Order: sequence, then C-alpha cells, then structure tokens
Amino acid sequence: MNSKYSSSLKKLLLTAPTNRKLYLSKRKIRIKNILKNLNLDKNQIPTIHVVGTKGKGSTAAIMSSILKESNYTTGLFTSPHLTKVTERIRINFKPITQNDFCISFNKTWRKIKSKHTSLLGGTSFFEAIMIIALWHFKNKKTNIQIFEAGIGGKHDSTNYINPILTLITNISL
Repeated sequence: MNSKYSSSLKKLLLTAPTNRKLYLSKRKIRIKNILKNLNLDKNQIPTIHVVGTKGKGSTAAIMSSILKESNYTTGLFTSPHLTKVTERIRINFKPITQNDFCISFNKTWRKIKSKHTSLLGGTSFFEAIMIIALWHFKNKKTNIQIFEAGIGGKHDSTNYINPILTLITNISL
C-alpha cells in the first residue's frame, strides 16, 4: 500500500457527520453544493440506481456486465467492500487503482471537508466515497454509471443522483 493512498484512506475513514440532526436534514443541500463546487452534474452521465433489501450488489454487477458486453464503459459503485475500499469503485469491473483513488480523493477532499459542508452537518464516509466515485467516473469518461443504494430509504446519499432507470430488488421489512 503506497503512503499517499494510506494517508488518503486514514482521512476518509475518520470522516463522520459533525451534527447528526443537520446531517440528516441538510443532506440534499450539502451534496448538491459539493457536486456543484466540483463541477459534477448529476445528469452528466446516465445513471442506473439499484435499490432494495437483498440482491442489490448482484443485480448491479449483472447490469454492469451486460452493459460492458454491449461496449459501454461502465462505472459501478457498490458497498460494502470485502477487503479494500477500492473495490467499491469500479470501471468495467476493474477496481479503481490506488493511484487513481489518490487523484480522485485529492480533487474532491477540500470540497467534501469544507467549512460550508461542516455547517450543513458534515459528511459521512459513504457520502465521501460516493462523491469520489462520481468524480472518478466523470474523469474516466464512463458512458453509464450504476449506483447501489447504501442504507436505503429517504436518508440514502445515492438518492441525490437522477437515474434514467431504477432497479428495485426484493424488499423486506
């Protein structure tokens, strides 16, 4: 593991909301502001959103495979990771390299941890990694991106994306 990657990962893993109430109530405003400051348009890359209780990761992977075989450059964002954070961000099934992770982290980190963001409750690890993925997919010029929902429901950070298609897997209470 290179030292820049290790340092980036340590900062990322310490990311936590500064005010839970503001964090939940200001999520959309916070994410919108961060993406705007990074020149990331939620409509720039066609997006498929995978939601549900069970099978989201498998469904997202299958969809990514179909699109890759149809010659699309496909960004895939999933969670959780099994062994490395880089597994969460993939292009054509290849995890983001440590070098590309560091580049994406460095391009987004100041906006993710800005004073304005802190005043809106701060960011979570999941939001930060999602923003890094969005920046990476734009930078690598993916044709389509697939986002697996995290916690689900109205508080899920992936709700901010504007999908062309939402896939709903099995839902249970």
